Amino acid sequence: MYTNLPEILKPTDIAAYLKISKNTVYSMLLQGNLKGFRVGNNKLWRVYKDDFLEYLDNTKYDIRE
Repeated sequence: MYTNLPEILKPTDIAAYLKISKNTVYSMLLQGNLKGFRVGNNKLWRVYKDDFLEYLDNTKYDIRE
């Protein structure tokens, strides 16, 4: 299940899957609702696939087809 998801997701990937804005994803990350980490000098957000799936399990969002 969810084999089409990359192991590490960008906020834009999550926004596309959930059909929400990128800013909403950033808010979720900053508020701690979605686990993520920052990389590089620009402190770009990334989310592990497992953390995203855990988030989905605990919310109303469902990307299964």
